[in-house]
Order: sequence, then structure tokens, then C-alpha cells
Amino acid sequence: MESGAVVVNAYLPNAHWYDYHTDVLEIKVLHQGYADANNLIFTQIKILGLSSTVWRVMVSQDGQEIPSPHVVLYNSEKQVLEITGLELRLGQGYTLQCS
Repeated sequence: MESGAVVVNAYLPNAHWYDYHTDVLEIKVLHQGYADANNLIFTQIKILGLSSTVWRVMVSQDGQEIPSPHVVLYNSEKQVLEITGLELRLGQGYTLQCS
């Protein structure tokens, strides 16, 4: 990653983050104590192949709901859930619960 980067696009085809049975997206920290010097944040997440409509996404950290200015868009024709306006800091764990 280049120094000063503000946007990182990542495609993780083998990742198992979203559980289609419980409607939960779990972002887990694998290396505790990591602090990103550039303060990178996840601002957008897309979930492909989601056949059920999602109207609300709750963001929580350590089991507690946290305020989040995100917007939820679900395209039933393409079966894509797009969550924009997130402020999820790299190196911290989060849970996103869809309903």
C-alpha cells in the first residue's frame, strides 16, 4: 500500500465474513494491537448474492451498538446489499447485523 493512501479496494473471494443464515457480518481482528498509521477506515461494504431484502444494518463493537452514519441500499434484482458511509477503523473488530 502506498504511503498516504485514503482508499483501499479489496476483493476477498475466500473470506467467510457474512453468514447468510444469521444475517451477521463479523469483522474480526487477527493481529491484536495493530494501529494503522494512516487511520484507514472501511467506508463501503458490498455483499453479493443476498436473496433476502435488508432494510436496516446495526453496527456494534464489543457487543454494544455504536452510532453509525451509514446508508443501506439493497438491489433485489442483482441481489446486492451495499452499505456506504461506514466509519469502521482498520484494526478494530465490528459486527454488522442485518434485518
